[in-house]
Amino acid sequence: TGMLYDANNKRLMVGSSGNPSEALEVNGSGANLKVVSDDNVYLSLDSTQTNGDEWQIFNANSGSTSTLQFKNIDQSKVVMLMDETGNIGIGTTSPSSLMHITSSSADGHLIVESTHASSSGTVDVRSATDRDSYVMFREGTTVKAQIFNDSSEDTLVLTDGANSNTVYIKGSKVGIG
Repeated sequence: TGMLYDANNKRLMVGSSGNPSEALEVNGSGANLKVVSDDNVYLSLDSTQTNGDEWQIFNANSGSTSTLQFKNIDQSKVVMLMDETGNIGIGTTSPSSLMHITSSSADGHLIVESTHASSSGTVDVRSATDRDSYVMFREGTTVKAQIFNDSSEDTLVLTDGANSNTVYIKGSKVGIG
């Protein structure tokens, strides 16, 4: 163990014997590493255990944009991505909002869980002053139902996608129409 330099392929192995497969291969209990490149660059993490997958943290450049990707190499897919604007995609490589979760193989679930005895799981939807906050239920891109606060009336509104069947809740009063 130590360092091995493969002069023919210009590769360096640190911490193990054998032939390095990358420009720098570190095989040990831990390391801090900075990689600078004029092309796409990645850090590969490969488990040799049974059923262990190879993962890459990948800085991908495409034209004038760059993304940070978490890739499962053995399954040939990007699992999570962050773009230059800070949008995060889980299950999608083109997130259209701050957090975009897509599932093509099962129901899309977002779980908020608290296991603390005196705490609650909370989804907190906030807007700027005098702006409405929405929870929308869609089939594809079609809004089928929504729950929102009408900030101009200080009212909670439950409605179908066409806004034709609506329930209004304000204070202790309920209106239908």
